[in-house]
Amino acid sequence: MIQAGLAPDLLEQMDTVAPFDKVVRLMELSAQSLDRPSFGLERALSLPSHFPNLGPIVHLSYFVRNVDGFLSAGLRYWHFHTNAFYFNIIDPKDSHEISLRMLSTEFYPLGPQIVDTFLANLVMLTRVVTNKPNEAPERISVKHARPSDISFYEKVFKCPIEFDASYNEIIFNRAILKYETIMSLSALRPVMEKYISLRLSRMLHYDNSFPTTVSMIISGLLGTGNCNKPNVAAILCIGEKKMQRLLTKHQTSFRAILDETRKSTATSLIEDTNVSFVNISGLLDYQTQPAFNAAFVRWHGCSPSKYRSSTQNKPM
Repeated sequence: MIQAGLAPDLLEQMDTVAPFDKVVRLMELSAQSLDRPSFGLERALSLPSHFPNLGPIVHLSYFVRNVDGFLSAGLRYWHFHTNAFYFNIIDPKDSHEISLRMLSTEFYPLGPQIVDTFLANLVMLTRVVTNKPNEAPERISVKHARPSDISFYEKVFKCPIEFDASYNEIIFNRAILKYETIMSLSALRPVMEKYISLRLSRMLHYDNSFPTTVSMIISGLLGTGNCNKPNVAAILCIGEKKMQRLLTKHQTSFRAILDETRKSTATSLIEDTNVSFVNISGLLDYQTQPAFNAAFVRWHGCSPSKYRSSTQNKPM
């Protein structure tokens, strides 16, 4: 971690945004020091089925009808989540094949390990949200060289792999777009429980009160476009009125918890990162940046740009 320029305790901080170039370096250094060329794939295989490394993307599958909708919603979220790399859908209308291509900006080159991890995550995630554990793409293409042992590639992708390719991409059959997703908020509850348990395990002071549970569900839904009172109540398997009664006992409300969660997330992102204000407003589910700016002025008495300037230029 230190060699990559990252704080040793970073992995325990779920809400911290790490600089992408340092994460890429960490992955490559880990593969080299452990002498594991397939480190990125091994990491992908080690992740639990709720994919905590992808934020709320897995939760999106419970709000859309099919893979096509899931892909569209996921790409929208990813647009706000990072500017280090992005995905393009290559859709030649006269072919049965569609490509999901992973592209980087000139400032953030992609290393082999990070490419392997994300392509594997996407394939495995599609299997989970469609409940088709043996589904495989048509083929996988990666720009890096073929390792001596490709058994992990075969285990993860279950399809032909092209190395030294022109692009990093997943090529899949168009029919997959019509596969139905789980689309059930009651089914999202066990996934959200795993997410909450993980967050609770990393809290300095254990707190499993009802408002904390609501706050964590809100954190898990922010950025999906589906963070609202009816959905949170449905995930808890209770009615909206009962949820509000339980919150009232703690002298709070859904609106207050949502506002506080947005405030703490925005404050952390502005103090500790250079994430754009447009992206922050999208990650917090504000319809426009002016709406986010107005909320921030209410929280801190100044604009986001002035706050970032004052906090990031403090003397050490």
